[in-house]
Amino acid sequence: MGLVYPQEGRELYKKAARGLIPGGARKLLEIGPHDIPCITGKNVWYMDIRENTHPNSVQADAREIPYPWTTDSFDAIVALQVLEHLGPGFRSIVDEWFRLSPVVVVSLPFLWEASDSVHDGITEETVDEWFGSRVLEGRVVIGKHPRRRIVFRVRRKS
Repeated sequence: MGLVYPQEGRELYKKAARGLIPGGARKLLEIGPHDIPCITGKNVWYMDIRENTHPNSVQADAREIPYPWTTDSFDAIVALQVLEHLGPGFRSIVDEWFRLSPVVVVSLPFLWEASDSVHDGITEETVDEWFGSRVLEGRVVIGKHPRRRIVFRVRRKS
């Protein structure tokens, strides 16, 4: 399963996510950063449903595909605590991410017992279902019950 961190916090899962971005990645897309992006730099693009002031920012709803970029526009996509909010078309959205990039770094609420269905009940089986036959790597679990998060990298099959 990977490392289990005893502390919670946004910075912990962001740090884990940054560690999973491939070293040679030059152009990145972060989906749903709001005002607190995980990654920064001149070759980073941001897509968020809310208007923001980041350079290279596109205001768009991540559920509305196709996205406004061509195939293989990015070396990696980062989506932290976002995918669970985009249902029920999870597989189509994930397919769109892999149209744009061979690598996706994701964090999700993991094994939460929340009062809402968006965050509740995401398991390893859920992750496998959403990402299909792609290659999951580097799973890291952050935090303690009931607010754990799972962070992982997924690669497109060659």
